[in-house]
Amino acid sequence: MQVITTHDGRSLACDEVGNPNGPLVIHNHGGPSSRLEARLFSGAASKHVLRLLCVDRQASDGQARKTRAAMPGGRSER
Repeated sequence: MQVITTHDGRSLACDEVGNPNGPLVIHNHGGPSSRLEARLFSGAASKHVLRLLCVDRQASDGQARKTRAAMPGGRSER
């Protein structure tokens, strides 16, 4: 797991699997899942010489929690 800090101070947790020298493929997991879903594709990514990156979505396990209204450009759910 890596943690990336964004310019606005949020922390994003991500997992990277496969070949670190391969072309980058970004996997956007669905809910209710997390960055750990990338591990399901580790073997295929390695076999096809791909670097697979999966980032947790807002309020997932490894990510800082903020309300939608607190995010830049966000709106209240109400």
